[in-house]
Amino acid sequence: MLSFAAAALSGFLSQALQVVGALGVLAPFAASQFGVLSSHSRVYLLLNLAGSTLLAVLAAVDQQYGFLLLEGVWALVSAWGLLGLARGRQPGIPGHSSGTPPPARDSGRLTSTPAATRSRRVRPEEADKPATAALRSIRVRDRLRARLRNWKLDQALAGGACPDTYAALLLRAGRLISRRTQRQLSEEIQRLLRDAERRRHRLDWNVTDPRVIVGEVRALLQALADRLLSGGPVRANGVARTLVLLRDGTGPLYDERRTRELVSSLNEALDDLDL
Repeated sequence: MLSFAAAALSGFLSQALQVVGALGVLAPFAASQFGVLSSHSRVYLLLNLAGSTLLAVLAAVDQQYGFLLLEGVWALVSAWGLLGLARGRQPGIPGHSSGTPPPARDSGRLTSTPAATRSRRVRPEEADKPATAALRSIRVRDRLRARLRNWKLDQALAGGACPDTYAALLLRAGRLISRRTQRQLSEEIQRLLRDAERRRHRLDWNVTDPRVIVGEVRALLQALADRLLSGGPVRANGVARTLVLLRDGTGPLYDERRTRELVSSLNEALDDLDL
């Protein structure tokens, strides 16, 4: 009876350790995929090293050699990454390789222009100021804020906020000027234009009134879509203004009585995209 209880306890403990090890590997991987944690960060590598080492030991005890090979190599690669960090190799920012500089900041606004082609103009009143919060090392909580508060950050950028104000805003601005985001917004505008041409059914839940998407409004929307799809450098503030205009259901795009305001907002979005 005692031997049976001991065996059951041993089996339960082994399963619990396997779950802990698996979470040590899966949690940082999931955080990396959602942009919360960089795959080059020390936290990511430490969690992977701990989890894979634990699983490798359990695999060796159970003589599961294929599993041992997988987790052993995983642990070695994680240890190698930590060694590189200890030697002074800086982790890369998500979305950029370690050898590629992040998008340049020009006149306090984040743009998609390569850093080598533009330089930041320092205003006299900034000469003696310490580095802003956005220039310090990015923390995990900054990435969480950039993910969980993206709508508020978009509204701040659309209102003209400088991306360098704080780290979460800088991270969000970097995501906005990515080619993927620009392409998604361009496709969203094109879909809006196509929907405005077709005859609406009374049960159609699309709240955009096709009577708004005519004349100058249609031309400006098409210009916005073409500008975002062109691949040229853009300002984060202009992309944010475009995104808010498209996705704010209380905005002028969804109210036929505010056509003049809509035309003005579209022109401002186009102007803000240009450097």
